[in-house]
Amino acid sequence: SNTNPGYATAPMAVWVVSKNIVADNTKVFDAANLNSAPYSLYLVTVMSAEPFTIRTKTDGPMVMLSTLTGFDAIANENDDCTNVVVKMDDGALSDVQAVVQSPLITFFYDDREDTTMTSLSAHVGKDTTLDFSGISFFASPGYIGCKDQKTFRSSLYDATTSVTYASLTRSYDVAVSSILATDADHGVKITDWTGSETYTWNDPRSYTFTQTSNLEISWTRNEANLDEAFLVTVTPSNEHIHTTIGPDATTGVTTGAPLERTTTDSITPEITTTQDVDDRTDTVPEATTTGSEPDDHITEEPSHSTTQKPDGNTDEASNHTTTNSDTDDHTDEEPMSSTTQGSDDRTDDVPEHTTANSGAGGYTN
Repeated sequence: SNTNPGYATAPMAVWVVSKNIVADNTKVFDAANLNSAPYSLYLVTVMSAEPFTIRTKTDGPMVMLSTLTGFDAIANENDDCTNVVVKMDDGALSDVQAVVQSPLITFFYDDREDTTMTSLSAHVGKDTTLDFSGISFFASPGYIGCKDQKTFRSSLYDATTSVTYASLTRSYDVAVSSILATDADHGVKITDWTGSETYTWNDPRSYTFTQTSNLEISWTRNEANLDEAFLVTVTPSNEHIHTTIGPDATTGVTTGAPLERTTTDSITPEITTTQDVDDRTDTVPEATTTGSEPDDHITEEPSHSTTQKPDGNTDEASNHTTTNSDTDDHTDEEPMSSTTQGSDDRTDDVPEHTTANSGAGGYTN
């Protein structure tokens, strides 16, 4: 309750850290207007009471883990928190981009040579469209992913949430894996708009979408059980650059890290064919242009490459609706210094907190 009637109030996130935690080489930032210079990082935590969008840029290969917790829980066996990003291959893509609908995210970097530099950028608010330029994940609002399976509750989190990954000139093989704790009526909907395929997942799945350039993930929460949650990881690879041939056009191949790239010269879009292997019925929409679809999306008869689909596929991609309930112009005045929600344009390097441990994940709602 508001003990100061007449004053503005806002949701607040408090992170309680044990006095005995080892905090060497750690950094803590507020997500508001974060823009850090490249730095050799070890453990870094970013906080916000509001949903935020984060991007990291690393100039070399390294091992990396990330959780939606503080740095005190990232390797704590008692908390048993799920990694939202796992990159154990030194040669794989190291950049990350994600919409974070949780109060904390921590990155652990294992740079054995102390030569790899990483920069961080973040802003309060949800970017509803991302590209495929980095490893990503999408989780239900308030997802923590620790052993007690509790979620962080906030009036700033929307009941329906979605994100779209899209590129106008590139396509990718995109590996998608999920951890789900949802009922049959509140599954996670994944739509490949390039291949006109829609899946609704209610249990853990893994699947690779072949050469897609537009992938949407959406979910509506169960108001009767607010602890239902999900995590979907998104890993792009095999980048394919498409060029159009004109009267004086030239083409070339863009190669190199972090993704394997090839170039295809094409006058018309590729046509992909999907071979069904389950009991579903394919509904291929006629080529129409619908002004009400987001980003002036043009649905075309898809082109054909043989793909085995997981069970639970429903090919109904013609009615594409994106719900955007974000309120990016929301301004909160924070009643106390322990809130993570910044109200100015600075980037803070927050000192360590030394207070009593609140239990798994270090969260107090």
